[in-house]
Amino acid sequence: MARLFFGKMKNENEVMEKTYRTSVNGESFLGGILEGDYAFIKLAKESDPACVKRLWRLKEIQRSETGIAAIFDEICQFDPVSLLRFEALDLFELNVNLLNKCNKQTKGLSFVELTVAKGKEVEFEALVKSPEKIKAYVGDNSHYRKMFIVANREQAITDSIDVQFYREGDSWALYKAVFLGQDLLENFDSNQFDSFNRFGKKGSNTAKEKMFRFLSGIGNDEPPMMGLWDLFCGFVKENTEADDDHLNRRDGFRDYCKTHGVEHADSQYESGIRAIEVELAVNIDDEFRRDECESLQKKLEQYIKDNKRERRNNQNNWLVYLKKYIEYKKSLISSQNPLENDADDTSVTSASYDYAISKHSGINKVFYGTPGCGKSYYLDNTVLNQEDFPESFRTTFYQDYSYTDFVGQVLPEVVHEKVSYRFIPGPFTLALESALKHPEIKVALVVEELNRGNAPSIFGDIFQLLDRQNGVSRYSITNVNIQAYLKEKLSFDFQKIRIPANLYLFATMNTSDQGVFTLDTAFKRRWKFEKITNDFLAKDSIGDRYVPGLSSVTWRTFVNAVNEHILNHAQTLSAEDKQLGKYFVDPEVLMESADETTDEEFENKLKDFAYKVFEYLWADVAKFNRNEWFDERIKSLDSLIREYLNHANVFVSELATKLPVYAPAEEEE
Repeated sequence: MARLFFGKMKNENEVMEKTYRTSVNGESFLGGILEGDYAFIKLAKESDPACVKRLWRLKEIQRSETGIAAIFDEICQFDPVSLLRFEALDLFELNVNLLNKCNKQTKGLSFVELTVAKGKEVEFEALVKSPEKIKAYVGDNSHYRKMFIVANREQAITDSIDVQFYREGDSWALYKAVFLGQDLLENFDSNQFDSFNRFGKKGSNTAKEKMFRFLSGIGNDEPPMMGLWDLFCGFVKENTEADDDHLNRRDGFRDYCKTHGVEHADSQYESGIRAIEVELAVNIDDEFRRDECESLQKKLEQYIKDNKRERRNNQNNWLVYLKKYIEYKKSLISSQNPLENDADDTSVTSASYDYAISKHSGINKVFYGTPGCGKSYYLDNTVLNQEDFPESFRTTFYQDYSYTDFVGQVLPEVVHEKVSYRFIPGPFTLALESALKHPEIKVALVVEELNRGNAPSIFGDIFQLLDRQNGVSRYSITNVNIQAYLKEKLSFDFQKIRIPANLYLFATMNTSDQGVFTLDTAFKRRWKFEKITNDFLAKDSIGDRYVPGLSSVTWRTFVNAVNEHILNHAQTLSAEDKQLGKYFVDPEVLMESADETTDEEFENKLKDFAYKVFEYLWADVAKFNRNEWFDERIKSLDSLIREYLNHANVFVSELATKLPVYAPAEEEE
């Protein structure tokens, strides 16, 4: 029997091609899906709301030296179903994996198996064979579970598809049903609800609050299944034995986080500290009094190492949370010691930023290759998406691009008829701010067309920061504008500026651009370089399209023939850089079939192809040896394009035999 999965595609290109791609080491992202299995598909960046609207079937998995491609056939599309509704569909079992995938956006896993609900196996087999039945099933409200409260266990409906709660003594219980996964039942934690009045925030509208109001009988809100997730024990388990001093201490830590670089993640840091206490059975305050948590840090490092395969979500950042808490405790001691502080000292709010807090290993890396080889596509789909960069910033260098465009500049602004001056940050400073604010995540700064601007001049004093050791800048700089801006935004005293370990610098560049700036040795030494190959892979469907104006010649054949001719007739040492990239033209310029030869669309494609490709061959590739490329009657670019549009051969015989022109049949009189 085929299995059912829930999958997340990274971008629109993957959805259009119905192909999920990952690196050679990314097998685990597939979650065990096999050929013939089905998957409900969500697009990662699809929002407002996040929804599911596709059912696919895995056709094949292709593995190569450069990566893995899972290729699907589409069964059908249906009316969009929001994630908070989709997880309540009664076709599959409701378990921790499903709730986690829908609500927590699991890292390291793009496909998760859905267990077909007991008694639904035969119906599932029938549904996936009929697109119309799937559409009707997903669109029928009666197939979505709801939540109900019953007075006691005896009053629960045995064969109901709905989730039922009842009171058992002083706590809540979750009625066991065949569609509830055992992991959900085992992890349900009623203490989360029992401690709500003490720890919760009344009046908000989150799924967790809706769940609590629902169980309290307050209001008529129907809580989404997501509320169940927040009632699990685990990462954010509440401490029901805490006293008032404990609560105040935690509130103080959250306030400290808000003013020291992580204001948007203060609750996450607090929850992480409590999770460490629960998981390792320790009291962090006692550990701090003993040896400032030195022993606990070692214990936690060993715990993470031993449980590397099982680590999930916030556990990846526990060391970051612990270090921030140690920093907080030390600040309290410092602020309470009059011998260490002058009357005007503001050490708590103006502490120096600790660049060692991030445990990532940031690099500077350039991806280069021939025009159209897919550098930006590779960077987006293989680097940023596969390696999990929640934050990324992008800019493009050009001839007049300057240091102030990249780093920032002071500009005047008029407020209440008075002129003042304010530093406006550029993409580098914005990326730096984000990385310093969120040391637990990886942040990327992408520079497109690196060598189209004067890169050493654009980087200016930032050049000094590109030397890294363990991801952090080896040397620091003093930049008063950046320092003042970061201090205002993050409330730290940035006496020195460095690139933190969680800020990754990526760049792209063509190797055959004319009239661009060269990169000097000192600048290049501070970057890693990776060449993007120009070989057609099985997944590159553009290679199977046909070239307009030629006789049954695919784009793959054309590119390979032209590139081989370039190497065989090289006039310069950089001949390899002149080669055509496999994405040099858009797929829309090419033909899906060799028979597209008569309509107006074909004529438009013919012109687009001729002007784009032949202009490049004439002006750049064959600039110094045109007699080795084109027929002797071709004397100018105009004549080259005119002859090609008239379906005449334009190449020398060596190429003409490989790239025969299309000869349209003469119309009958």
